[in-house]
Amino acid sequence: MRLLEQLLQCYEAYFDIERPFTAGGGLYDAYAYCEVENVKYALVKSAQLWSARTYEHVFFREMDKLSCEKLKDWQRRLRDQIEPEFVRRGCKCPPPGHMCTYLTNVFISQQALDSELIRQIRRHRFHLNYRFALRGYCESRLAVFDLEKGQVYGNGAARQLVRKYKKIDSGRRK
Repeated sequence: MRLLEQLLQCYEAYFDIERPFTAGGGLYDAYAYCEVENVKYALVKSAQLWSARTYEHVFFREMDKLSCEKLKDWQRRLRDQIEPEFVRRGCKCPPPGHMCTYLTNVFISQQALDSELIRQIRRHRFHLNYRFALRGYCESRLAVFDLEKGQVYGNGAARQLVRKYKKIDSGRRK
């Protein structure tokens, strides 16, 4: 089974999935979206104490080889188009009740990654607070599969995600 299909199987229980998907001027092989709302009430639903929404947008892209230029192009699109469209929805800040949004990008590279690209993947950071974090925050997670070497690389925000992906990838190769 192809890696992308296996990853999407893991996501399909909790995420809405679209294939293919266009976002920020880029074409993706698949897109997964999830929204979770936590609400605390005081005895009755009309007496809501607080509400917090968490969102995750996951963009999947398979390619022959990920390069530094392609990574920089994605980072530019993330900053200029994807974050304003998917998190703020064209406004100055996210709607009330927004707690956090994860913008996750998963690249699957058939060919090996060079050491400079691996360093850039690990150093990738994108974190925005909205109204001093009163309207929540947005964080980018980046995970890259190197199918030739059988490795998974990610930035600091994607640490737990990379651990899970390594288990999926090792189970796929057995």
